[in-house]
Amino acid sequence: MKITFCDLNQQSLPNSSPNRMEKRVIRQLEVNKLAVEAYFSTSLAISLVRETVVKCAKCVLLPVQGPDCEFSDPVLGRVFPILWETRIFINFGNTPITATVYVVADHEAGFPLILGMDTLLALGMNLSMNDISPMNPLYPIPGGSRPILSTGLITSMASEKWFHDDPDAVAINYDGPPTIYDPVTKTTIKIIGKASYPLPRNPTFCILIADIPAYLVYGLDALTPKLKLKFPGATISWPQPAVMRGDRPRPRKRGPTCPTCGEGGHLKSQCAEHARTETTNPKPVGIAHLPMDE
Repeated sequence: MKITFCDLNQQSLPNSSPNRMEKRVIRQLEVNKLAVEAYFSTSLAISLVRETVVKCAKCVLLPVQGPDCEFSDPVLGRVFPILWETRIFINFGNTPITATVYVVADHEAGFPLILGMDTLLALGMNLSMNDISPMNPLYPIPGGSRPILSTGLITSMASEKWFHDDPDAVAINYDGPPTIYDPVTKTTIKIIGKASYPLPRNPTFCILIADIPAYLVYGLDALTPKLKLKFPGATISWPQPAVMRGDRPRPRKRGPTCPTCGEGGHLKSQCAEHARTETTNPKPVGIAHLPMDE
């Protein structure tokens, strides 16, 4: 019998909440015959797994020392204490790999297994926007201006430096909570303000100004539905919005134009509308139609 590790706490978060988890990047993987739900996070540099999972899967635990005893997330600034390092076999999208993942206490990770960019790239992931493949850096360069494309965050965020640097960012009123909780990395993010930042296909787009080390992080509110995570044997994508088309004019038929219905291709005597009108309202027979007296 397989044991499934999943996070039931995510079900309590409403779909409209900026703190919810994105179900499209949740996949069930098999780790040593255990069915484990994994979250594919493109904003996390390394992969994390809960201590309970690796112990139940009987993984070999390797000690960590020195600076490897913790990981400081360069996107949100969260510091994860690392207990061990381990290797797990993963097969997704017809790509089997042995991934190095870092073990954390159960309360440190918001999901049983979080696959970061190190494992996603090893699985052959190609991250694309509008069929263009931008590089998502593993580690943001301090002071760099390259945005992070994040499947881990629902809401886009930026640093104060980005707000002061970008002339298109306009401060607007923010009446939301002072902090936002990211349930994937279990990070509490301090919100400083809000800015209007029009995007090409979303002129009313807004970004939260937050106390984060990353320069600019585009969340799923900015990336979908154009974002695609392409693997050799699978693709994670979002549904495209339906295109609303107005009523198209009917093609004009060749031939004379009927004065009754306005359509082309037939005479008045051949018009079905004319025949219907004549049948419904027949003219009186035997009465001369004279002009009215002035």
